[in-house]
Amino acid sequence: MAKLKRYLALAVKEELEICEELTDLLNLIFHKNRRHDQKKSCKKSKDRGGDKGKNTTKANHEDLMPNKNADKERINEIVNEKQIGTPHIIIKDQPKLSAEQKLIINWDFEGINLSKNEIKVSIYFKNVLTASEHYDISNRHDVKEYNLNNIPIWSEMKKFKNFQLMYHPVCRQLANIGYPPDQLHLLNIYDVAYLIKKHNKENLQNLMPCQRSKFLKMFATCYGEEFLHIETMLGREEDAKNFLEYIRIQYINQNETYSDEKWAKIQLSAAKYNVHHKKNRQYANETDDYSEINAFSNLTLCYAHPYHTILHHPREIDLNTNLVYLGGLKDEFRIIRNPANERMYSQGIVKIQKQGGRNE
Repeated sequence: MAKLKRYLALAVKEELEICEELTDLLNLIFHKNRRHDQKKSCKKSKDRGGDKGKNTTKANHEDLMPNKNADKERINEIVNEKQIGTPHIIIKDQPKLSAEQKLIINWDFEGINLSKNEIKVSIYFKNVLTASEHYDISNRHDVKEYNLNNIPIWSEMKKFKNFQLMYHPVCRQLANIGYPPDQLHLLNIYDVAYLIKKHNKENLQNLMPCQRSKFLKMFATCYGEEFLHIETMLGREEDAKNFLEYIRIQYINQNETYSDEKWAKIQLSAAKYNVHHKKNRQYANETDDYSEINAFSNLTLCYAHPYHTILHHPREIDLNTNLVYLGGLKDEFRIIRNPANERMYSQGIVKIQKQGGRNE
């Protein structure tokens, strides 16, 4: 036991040193104040004279410019050494995602998140909405009259399970506004989004699910204890507890209330953890089935800075597929995915309790 404690203490020490080095390197790359300080230094050199400062200013400017390439290369060395993933290789002539496909992927992951002003509904749909506001035309058509497959964009949306669940809610919303079933071909992606948002607003207990929230619920249930153990070793116990509490409040027991101060503290801790796509969403077309880009197998939780940051800067990293949590670069602070537990969770065998804790 004493030997294990010494081993873990050394691992923690090494991880904190890696974290500090990565943070410093990222600050050197992105810190805006450095450029300001350099300009001040160059100005002082110029003020000291010497061919009116022209040559010395240029020389000093070059000397003072940060060696960003070296800083980036050092980050790359650390990532390569710890073998957390591989640099993303862009496939030549790979078909690009359409604007609509990108929206569908983002909505599936985050939920319908466009503001009212951003939803570009079609003119015909807008006219139907206006008519429904002034006249009682609801239930003019039976819900069964609507076949969403006649909506051009639905063929893409229904590839995602979360949108499949919205089939009947969208039909009900169409019936509520008296939309003609024979005009479904005129609907665009924003029209469908409007109907889903309307459903969500009117049915708070039956919102369209999104992959981010589903993943976090699964993570808290299947990996919460291991996650808390890792974060405690790294001195982040309070943030980890607050983050698990955030998941429970947001997605499990939404009726619970806290003081503004406590809730702000919980949100601050939650912001320190990011859900990361192992293969970035923009490269979804590189997969066999782009609709699987938001699947649990392509998602992992990361401690935001510096660990999530280095997966995107200075280059894009395809994270190892077996990782479900990246709390550090050393093996001791990563969590390996457990497909068996996740299957039991999906079957309802392992559940998270509304009052916290595990129920197995």
